[in-house]
Amino acid sequence: MMQSVSLASVAETRQNNWRIIRLAAAVFVIFGHSFIVNHGINGEAFGPLGWAGAEWYQVEPLRRLTGTTFAALGVDTFFVASGFLVTRSLLGNGNLVDFALARSLRIYPALIVVVLLMAFVLGPLVTSFATEDYLTRRPVYSFVAINALSLSPFHTRFGLPGVFEALPYPNVVNASLWTLPWEVLMYLSLAAFATVGLVSARACAIVVAVLTGLHTAAHFGVAEPGPILKSGIHLATHFYVGALCYLLKHRIVLSFGWLMGFIVLTFATHAATGIALTAPLLLAYAVITLAYLPALVVGRLSEGDDLSYGTYLYAYPVQQTLVWVLGPGNAYAHTVLALLVTLPLAYLSWRFVEKPALDLKGRVLRRRSPVPDRPSVGSRHGVF
Repeated sequence: MMQSVSLASVAETRQNNWRIIRLAAAVFVIFGHSFIVNHGINGEAFGPLGWAGAEWYQVEPLRRLTGTTFAALGVDTFFVASGFLVTRSLLGNGNLVDFALARSLRIYPALIVVVLLMAFVLGPLVTSFATEDYLTRRPVYSFVAINALSLSPFHTRFGLPGVFEALPYPNVVNASLWTLPWEVLMYLSLAAFATVGLVSARACAIVVAVLTGLHTAAHFGVAEPGPILKSGIHLATHFYVGALCYLLKHRIVLSFGWLMGFIVLTFATHAATGIALTAPLLLAYAVITLAYLPALVVGRLSEGDDLSYGTYLYAYPVQQTLVWVLGPGNAYAHTVLALLVTLPLAYLSWRFVEKPALDLKGRVLRRRSPVPDRPSVGSRHGVF
């Protein structure tokens, strides 16, 4: 039987499975989206096994089994991982300026490049408008400006003029962009808590409790926050559960016994309330256990190319383009083909955009350190 280990003893080590987990999450998103891009939201196209007229979620395997989807599971995993790792980064950086610089250089360079490529390379190639007409249309430039900044989840632009109009899921170039404003807002909220000295397990637990309460109220119809805000509450819950796990690392033990306990607790709360209240806790514990339990760590994969972000950014436009070229078809075969096209693009993004940005971040931070008059965030955190 595998031994248990304290999370605190492994949380700072570079030997972990985070790169594997994040890439797996991106693959889950691709697989889940394969049913939508081939099937359409309203079941107007043929599904993976030839069904016609069925809603996409009726043939998405995880949805039929659990009520969630592979795409949702992948996104939730990203937010748990982000909450854990970004909190570690915030407390390790020691000041908010360095934290903001680090987060900006991780998110924006690759995002800006993919948005420009979608607008000015993919768009002109597949639009139903003449190129000159397409390039004079204002929505092209609002698509670039709004999505490149990625600050408001209420204003994300998904479509470009004349692009993918006749597909099963029409007029959407990159549906995955919807999560990025929420990711940025999580960084800003965490920085705000740091500013007032509230990066603590107690404060984080209160945030998780409030978010869980809002989610429960929406589920039972006590409040109706609207679909966008409801999705944000869901993602924020997973982010702050991940953050809470890092802040409680000295009290968390990783073991398969505890994992089974969380599974039982989640099923019990779902049976009692009709809502999986502890599902974010289960996912966070499962993901962190897979990341750090020494018996599971694949050391040779801890370092090297990190293709997860590029895979997430490029997959959806690749998937829509494949359907545009080949027509809708088998979602399983589509997933394989999408991976074959997306992973090289993700590598190019890593090699020529993301890694140089991270190298620049390292050089800038080394040049800036130490500067004693910047606002410190490392001295006012703790646990209960």
